[in-house]
Amino acid sequence: MAEEKQEWIIASHLGKRLGTSRAIVSQARKAGFLTARVKSGSSKNFPQYEFQWPLAEREFEKYKQEKRHKSKSATELNFDVTNVNYKDLKSWEKVVLALENGAKNSPDMATAYMKAVEQQAKTRLNQIKAMKEEGTVLDRGEVEEWVFNVSKSNRDIWLNWPQVVSTRMAEELGVDDKKLHDVLKKYVIKQLGRNAEMPDDFKKGSDDE
Repeated sequence: MAEEKQEWIIASHLGKRLGTSRAIVSQARKAGFLTARVKSGSSKNFPQYEFQWPLAEREFEKYKQEKRHKSKSATELNFDVTNVNYKDLKSWEKVVLALENGAKNSPDMATAYMKAVEQQAKTRLNQIKAMKEEGTVLDRGEVEEWVFNVSKSNRDIWLNWPQVVSTRMAEELGVDDKKLHDVLKKYVIKQLGRNAEMPDDFKKGSDDE
């Protein structure tokens, strides 16, 4: 394989080919990423550098990647929960994100969050304790049993309702009472089934689909 031919060019020309400024080229050189030599005949006090092309193109790409990596690391290490990018995250999500990114302040964030959760839990437990002593708290088991018994009673009443009214309705309408009973019971059972389904959102009205 033939050796790649290299062309020596000055910083301003290299900047144009790379689509960047001469100052950035100088930064990359000082950072040790660009192979350079002092141009023959340039001032010793203000040397002018030359760079190998196309080698400099590959070297400059490595320089940019390194800068992106350092910038990303700096952002992660200085994770700022007030940053607009994180405004919609919940507190615990911000803590997890900081821990995942290895942010230097993540241990403090996690500690502060857990202390806040602990304090909230203690406050809530004290509130419940006070409400129990005041007799303003209902036992969940008792409430569930009451709701079950009421629902069962209502179901039985509605299942018996077609038998109770079908004969009188049939007389008023002049239709067959057995047929009317069967139709009424069919739709009552259908409605009871609909009522038994738990709504997706308790805030919606009873007529919402």
